[in-house]
Amino acid sequence: MPNIGVRKWKKVADSIKQPMYQCVEDKFDLQGDSVDVNKSLNTKFANSLRQHVYRLHTKYKKAKLTHGDEYVRNHPPENVTAENWIELIDKKWTDSDFKELSLKNKKNRNENPDKNKHRVGSKSLAVRVHEGEEMLRLEEEHLVDPDAIPLTPEEVSVRVLKPRSGYVKGLGIRPSSSLRTIASSAELKEANKRHEEMTANILEFLRSQGFTTPFGSGGSSSSSYRGDGN
Repeated sequence: MPNIGVRKWKKVADSIKQPMYQCVEDKFDLQGDSVDVNKSLNTKFANSLRQHVYRLHTKYKKAKLTHGDEYVRNHPPENVTAENWIELIDKKWTDSDFKELSLKNKKNRNENPDKNKHRVGSKSLAVRVHEGEEMLRLEEEHLVDPDAIPLTPEEVSVRVLKPRSGYVKGLGIRPSSSLRTIASSAELKEANKRHEEMTANILEFLRSQGFTTPFGSGGSSSSSYRGDGN
């Protein structure tokens, strides 16, 4: 299983990654160019690991505020080893360089609010694998701030993917902006639904094979603290 103390998925050891890739490839018919398939899997795994660490950090801050530093260090969540928990605290969440970078990013976001404005896109995340790296970069940059809330698939899509030209294929007619927005939103929701279903299937299979630690669902009882009654 990946060490959740590792800052990024790309730094997880190949000896850990390869069995996970193989499990997915054995279970699912992953068609297409192998490079694109690999990028897609890396994006999914990286996002799952990052989301899991974010949820752990949220629990860490809440428990520290309620019970104090000594308590939280000695009460890791049920699905995290004591060693990994301490490593996350000492090498990531309380690291001076990490905290300084987080403050800089927070300041930049406050000074440049226009950068966070959304645009409506219509391309499917599921069929635009080559844009996965840009999505991954955006998410990593966003979550450098430990207080940042992970972007939803919809938010990532509208920030990264470009809108259509607006013409109806075969007719050459440009629909009104309101119609384009409605159509784009519907397509985006459907694309994200397919993406989430595929991801859920892959992660469910990985859990059945024993790869459980970094891929828990948000807010599950399995992530509660030992002994704190929550």
